[in-house]
Amino acid sequence: MGTSIDIRGELYRYYDGEPQRLREHVQRVCTLALELGKSHDLPEVEVETAALGHDLFRARSNDFLCRQASHYGIKRSDWDAAPILYHGPLAAAYLYHEHGYTQADVLLAIACHTNLSRNSAMNPVAQVLFIADKIEPGKPKGYNDEIIQLAKRCLSKAAAELIRYIIAHIQQNESYKVPQDLREALEVLILRSSAENNWQPAKSRCFMT
Repeated sequence: MGTSIDIRGELYRYYDGEPQRLREHVQRVCTLALELGKSHDLPEVEVETAALGHDLFRARSNDFLCRQASHYGIKRSDWDAAPILYHGPLAAAYLYHEHGYTQADVLLAIACHTNLSRNSAMNPVAQVLFIADKIEPGKPKGYNDEIIQLAKRCLSKAAAELIRYIIAHIQQNESYKVPQDLREALEVLILRSSAENNWQPAKSRCFMT
């Protein structure tokens, strides 16, 4: 189960020295994540902690991310072309090793907030953070109300919609391949969503990073 210590105050203070744009993004993610979490009766402390912790290393250089990934033993050759993918797993490792934080659902959500994995795809806290991070209202293409309303009804369906968009974005705009973790997460979500009736993919587009 992990520890129940509350590190939210420490996380808020961590961002005091970070770029204003990042601080504002994290605050918007927190607001939206708490809104979605409330719709599904998720623990507020866990949701807010995940939202606060997800971008601890977002503003760090590629060299820093690769060095720290080696330090914590989470280096992956398939991520070397896009070191930014390390920032979530590094944040989770940092909280675990340096702060003694062991709440498993929160650490998994933080580690997988950029690209959900097969394991995290079924974790409600991870789903909430994944969705909030992608479509908080400060994103360049704006707030996607259709996805938000879908997420309030079913997190799995909303997460699947976002993964479809992310895969398309990577294939069309990025030099690296679509992470296998992301494909596996989509498979899991599709299987779960197929059990629901009358679901049609959303037509509106939303910003992916």
